[in-house]
Amino acid sequence: MQKSTVGCVMKIILILLNMNLIFTNAFGESTTKSGVLGDRVIMEVDHVPYTQRQLELYLLFKDILRGAEPVRKADPENWYALLEEFRVDMIVNQEAVRLSSFQPSAQMLAKAREIFSKRRSIDDRVMGSLQRLAVAPGTENSNFTLTLRVEAFRRGKQRQAAIQDGRNSSTMVRTLRFSQWLKDLEARAVVRYFDGSISYQDIQPTSR
Repeated sequence: MQKSTVGCVMKIILILLNMNLIFTNAFGESTTKSGVLGDRVIMEVDHVPYTQRQLELYLLFKDILRGAEPVRKADPENWYALLEEFRVDMIVNQEAVRLSSFQPSAQMLAKAREIFSKRRSIDDRVMGSLQRLAVAPGTENSNFTLTLRVEAFRRGKQRQAAIQDGRNSSTMVRTLRFSQWLKDLEARAVVRYFDGSISYQDIQPTSR
C-alpha cells in the first residue's frame, strides 16, 4: 500500500516537472505574429528573472562605458561566455542591491551619459545595436545605474582585499582574495537556466 502511494506521488512529481518545462517554454519567450523571436527569459538569479535583451543591453552599455573597441555583439560563438559573464555580474549586482552599498550620483550618471552620447554619435555598430534592441531615447539611466553599480561594488571589494593584505602585498595575493570572495558569493547564489538558454538565438525586439 505504501509502495503504491509512493509510486503515485512520484508520478505526480514527474508530471509537475514536465508541466514546469512547458510553462517555461510557453511564457519564457515573446514572439511576433510572423514568428520572429522578440525576447526570451534565459535565467533566474536568486528568483529574479533576466531576459536575453537585458543581457545584450547590459553588456553593450558595459562595453561603451569601459571604452571597449569594438563593442561585443552576441553570436553562436561567444554566447556561452557572455551568458557566464552576465550570470556573475548579476550575482554581484544583487549582492550590491541587498547591501544597499552603492547608488550612482547625478554627476556619475551625467558622465556616463556624456560617454554614451559621444560613442553613439560616431559608432555605427553601437547605433545599430541600440536600434535592434529597441532602446528608446531617454531611457538609458537604468542601464547606466546597473553597469556603474556592478563596477563600483567590484572595485570596493578589490580595495578591501588590498587593505586586508596590506599595501605591500603582491597583486596576485589581492586578486586571490577577491576571487575567493566572488567564489563564495557564487556558491550562495541560486541560478536557474531556462530551457534552451545555453544556445544562442537571434532576437529582434523591434519586430514586436
